[in-house]
Amino acid sequence: MTWLTPLLEFAARARGRIGWWPALSVMALLGLGALTILLLVFHTSRSQDELAQESERALAQTLLAQQSNHLAKLAFDYSFWNEAYQNVTVAPDPAWMKYQADYLRDTWQAGFVAFLDASNRQLQLSAVSDDTVGNAEHLRGDDFYRVIAATRRAPLAAAEAQSGVVLIGQRFFLIAASAITPEQPDIWPGNKRIQERSILLIGIPLTPARLTEIFEPYGLHDPLVSQAPMAANRESVPLTSKNGRLLGFLTWRASNPGAEIARRMLPVVAAAFAIMAFLAFLILRHQERLRRAHEARLMELRESHERLNAQTAFRASVIGAIGDGIAVFDRNLRLVEWNRRYQEIFAYAPGRLAPGLSLEELLRIDSRHGVFGSELSDQAIGDLLAKARLIDPTPQEFHTRNGQILELTRSPVPDGGHVVSIRDITAYRRAEQQAMAARDQAEVANRAKSEFLANMSHELRTPLNAILGFSEVMITEMFGPLGDRHYWQYAGDIHESGQHLLSLINDILDLSKIEAGRFTLAEEDVNPVEVAKAVLRLVAGRAENAGLEVELRVDGDIAQYRLDPRAMKQVLLNLISNSIKFTPSGGQIIFRLYVSAAYELAYQITDTGIGIAANDITRIMAPFGQVDSHLSRKHPGTGLGLPISHALVMMHGGSLRLESQPGVGTTVTVTLPPLRRVPGSSVHAAA
Repeated sequence: MTWLTPLLEFAARARGRIGWWPALSVMALLGLGALTILLLVFHTSRSQDELAQESERALAQTLLAQQSNHLAKLAFDYSFWNEAYQNVTVAPDPAWMKYQADYLRDTWQAGFVAFLDASNRQLQLSAVSDDTVGNAEHLRGDDFYRVIAATRRAPLAAAEAQSGVVLIGQRFFLIAASAITPEQPDIWPGNKRIQERSILLIGIPLTPARLTEIFEPYGLHDPLVSQAPMAANRESVPLTSKNGRLLGFLTWRASNPGAEIARRMLPVVAAAFAIMAFLAFLILRHQERLRRAHEARLMELRESHERLNAQTAFRASVIGAIGDGIAVFDRNLRLVEWNRRYQEIFAYAPGRLAPGLSLEELLRIDSRHGVFGSELSDQAIGDLLAKARLIDPTPQEFHTRNGQILELTRSPVPDGGHVVSIRDITAYRRAEQQAMAARDQAEVANRAKSEFLANMSHELRTPLNAILGFSEVMITEMFGPLGDRHYWQYAGDIHESGQHLLSLINDILDLSKIEAGRFTLAEEDVNPVEVAKAVLRLVAGRAENAGLEVELRVDGDIAQYRLDPRAMKQVLLNLISNSIKFTPSGGQIIFRLYVSAAYELAYQITDTGIGIAANDITRIMAPFGQVDSHLSRKHPGTGLGLPISHALVMMHGGSLRLESQPGVGTTVTVTLPPLRRVPGSSVHAAA
């Protein structure tokens, strides 16, 4: 309705100056315009109808000609053929002709297919069983003979099929005739006239269904053929035979786009006239309302101007309060606005910055004052200007002569310009360097710790071996009885505690070697199934004592993989020992071995143990991690088994995934990459 306000204002001013009569004159002009438009609509609709009917007639004739040419080409394809010449003209073969006639009739939905000899006698006829074309008598007549004669007149080297429309009884057919001609003209006997060639005749009935299939896709609806023109609301084209005789008409339901346009436009024109007349009447009544609306609009503009001034002042105060240096440039790279911090960072003299100052001039001033460390060349200034025109958002850092590190960032604004933000990041960069130095020191300290633990663990193993050896001698009473049975019991406790301490030291030693980078893999081609069986043999007695059922499942044929068998046994032994330790008596442990579709080797251990809460999984994967506290712990151990296993799997390039649910059980999957598969190897999996 944006056009309504100017119209109302104009009418109100006219009424205020010259009264009612000019308004009535306007209404008369509107009515005259509506009448003119109405006449134009009727004229246009009639022209559209005539144009559409002419186009449909041309389209119908074109489509009929296309079908006729297509049928003629089909007849030519099956008559210009050495085999047809041999089986129809040279040595007529009824079986061959029947097969070809039936095939053409059924494949192309023809009404009839016939082979005629040189005297137009029927050699073979295949027709639809509706008694329309029952014998050769139906294929006679001037219309047929003219088509056949024209076909026989074609020379041997340029055989050509003929087509046309014929009337058989009360039904119209589109027929095509082609002379049976060998593909090589020299095969034709020299003493034989070309008019003596046999004929292949194909007829397609112009039924409503066939006509609908041809014409409906092109917008010609309800096509029919008849011997006389039909109702006035249908368009038609004449159907003539080869001799020019009028046979009938092809008709279809006429489309009247112009009439449809007129039917749609008439209510619109009438409604428009009524609306315009009503508006002209309202103009005189709303003069005062329009005047008040105009005054209110002026007041709104004044208030909007005041709000804009207030927003400008607020924006200036906000920019001034920002700790970074801010400068606004327009699309032509000219300075629009800046804050005090921007002026302080670059140490501009008072009054040096002014609206309209170009960015190139500012860059040259900054270059002379050493803002970029040294004076920039014209090429460098050009590169900076190019980045500014592209409004490159990538932060840029540069060092000044006095040691400052400044970061520049550009941000686009809606009018095509951009905002430059300058931040002094000197303190941040220094803190970052200090943090990196502290991290390096921490890494050095961590390596020193790992080396210390590795050396210390090695030193502790020597006296432990002596303790274990002497305690074992005492338990076995190698040099005679100990006397009191308490001595034998104490020796057993010493031996058991020493073994436990040795296993802890071994774990610490392994972890220290891994963290210090001194653990190397002794890789070889290994049968993964034998590794699994070896681990199960080591834990069989422990599982039996714990009242647990352990089952090994191997899926499919497993190839050999290149890995460190001792390290992999240690990984699997740690994992299955955890399952035995945390699974109550009567539970089940399934040790599964399979290869994925991507040739990844997977060891999977599933138990029905106590399970682990989701938020505790990360804790137990860390060195010395335990779910229970040292006061409430029910199971011994240092918490190094899983971290060592995870580290050894990572050294193989694989992964260790742990899934668990409290009260249900735990599943641990060790996956090794396909690159470790030995090509061409295969191990029969027999658990």
